[in-house]
Amino acid sequence: MDRIISIIASRSGLGHVSRQLALAESILNLDPTLSINFICDERQYKTFEPSFMMFPRISFFQIPESPVMMFKWNEIDVEATKFSFQRCMEFETQIRDDTYWGRILHESSLIISDLESFQNPIIKKLDIPLINVSNFTWSDILKYLNLDDLSDYYKNLELLADFNIQLPFTTSCIGFNAQIKPMGLLSRKINEYNVEMIKEKHGDNLVYIAYSGDDLFNLSSYISGLNSKGFTPIIFSRFTHELQGLEFVELTDKITNTQDYLAASSVVLGKTGYSTVSEIYQSGVPFLYFYRTNNIEDITIKKQLSLDNRGELINSIQAEEMVEQTIQLSSKLNKPMAVCNDEIAKIILSFIN
Repeated sequence: MDRIISIIASRSGLGHVSRQLALAESILNLDPTLSINFICDERQYKTFEPSFMMFPRISFFQIPESPVMMFKWNEIDVEATKFSFQRCMEFETQIRDDTYWGRILHESSLIISDLESFQNPIIKKLDIPLINVSNFTWSDILKYLNLDDLSDYYKNLELLADFNIQLPFTTSCIGFNAQIKPMGLLSRKINEYNVEMIKEKHGDNLVYIAYSGDDLFNLSSYISGLNSKGFTPIIFSRFTHELQGLEFVELTDKITNTQDYLAASSVVLGKTGYSTVSEIYQSGVPFLYFYRTNNIEDITIKKQLSLDNRGELINSIQAEEMVEQTIQLSSKLNKPMAVCNDEIAKIILSFIN
């Protein structure tokens, strides 16, 4: 019978899936006899479907209802987030989801949780080893929002893990128990050959727009300003519907190596999420960023970016000033940092080999 590792990725954002796919790839390269059950949201799966299709030993399962952070503009919506986390504590939800979790996890030899902990009591009943792999915990987020009762509830669930791999840019991780191993970057690997091919096709003056900022700034005016200075933005299809007549490179859902496009750029514009920032460090490309002001993960990453001089906070949301800041930053390349995907995978495999 095949040995199965189940990976549970948080529904909160696409970066949770991208880093766990990178981990899944390393695990399968080290032990191709394994199978992986990848548990995430259907929206996340659809976004990364071409990447999933590259690995026939990975099977997709829909994640049950789980808590998510809710946002308004550039901050966490505290009341909506509180409702989401409280909703998952309701008795009917818990009973329904426990049944589902037991059904999809019971054949696992090992379980990796990116962030979620609601399933942990079921995993303990099944007596399956559980490893957390993350740079923050829900209990950290909730505590910073002064939702102490919720923080304590989720911390007690998080503490049920057998081992914790702590990624860089880490918050305090109050839900990690004494078994903690700090590790380096977990990120999709950059292919230097692909990077050179992208530059050869599109030129050297590329600006990778990782996130449009929910109307934080006028995207069309920003791109127009970049074009006037000889720069070509790289932008995801979901942001391009109002950009007629402008020059840009469009990233469709069929492109699986977006990290290579990031690495081919002179500057990256985006928010301070772990996956984007880990690719920033891996590539050495400077980062022009904004952050969610009441999100302790973003605040922690912002501090590390400043300490390491890896980028700059956006000074102004006026398009002309953003363009000038982008161009000035484009000359400040940093030293690339190696990823530790294989080293993390080896630690994980030691629990079943």
